[in-house]
Amino acid sequence: MLKKRIFAIAATAVIVTGLNQVQAAVSWDVSVASGANARFGWTGGENNTDRFADPTVDVSGFLFDDPDNFKATPAVSSVTDFARVTIDTALALGGPAAPLDTITIQEWGTFSGDLANIGLQADFSAFRFAPLPPAVTGSLSLPNDASIFDTEEGTWYTERTLTLSELPVWNLPFTKFQLTVTNTVQVNAGAPVGTFIEKQGMRIIIPEPGTISLLAIGIIPLLRRRK
Repeated sequence: MLKKRIFAIAATAVIVTGLNQVQAAVSWDVSVASGANARFGWTGGENNTDRFADPTVDVSGFLFDDPDNFKATPAVSSVTDFARVTIDTALALGGPAAPLDTITIQEWGTFSGDLANIGLQADFSAFRFAPLPPAVTGSLSLPNDASIFDTEEGTWYTERTLTLSELPVWNLPFTKFQLTVTNTVQVNAGAPVGTFIEKQGMRIIIPEPGTISLLAIGIIPLLRRRK
């Protein structure tokens, strides 16, 4: 089956241990590394290898629509990065905003070649600071099987939504947490010339009720524009 033929990638897990960071990182530009809007405040925006580049931020979340050569080829067979930020509804403009109960990660890009020679690993985790007690989700993977690849268009798209209040034991929305998104794209070093997989964007959605489907509509124009 096609799913079984996809080139396997070992997950590049990042362990989030509260304020302790286990990898060096590159801060986002000062204009977006921290700030606040009517929905939430954020601090400590950073990447590891800076392939994600800087996001734009609004009340719906964070949009990374201009990654820096986040592309794997037979010559550069593996490319990885993480993006990390701390989100706090108490820092929202105008005073504390409602707790956050839903986080959606959407990612998209292009590819060329046999799916047996390419692979994608996309994971995220959240470390809750408040409400107490502190807790971590662990690494949560986005779908990365054959179903996310459109072989006619040469594009891929994947997403996952986490509903925080449905997590076992916790049963509470978050007011402050650190979010880490970790990605690897990979191509078999023996693949034919012209084989590649490229990440062209990521969106971290922190919606108010009823907005996820509207935000998702914007992905298709972004894919077509980037192609």
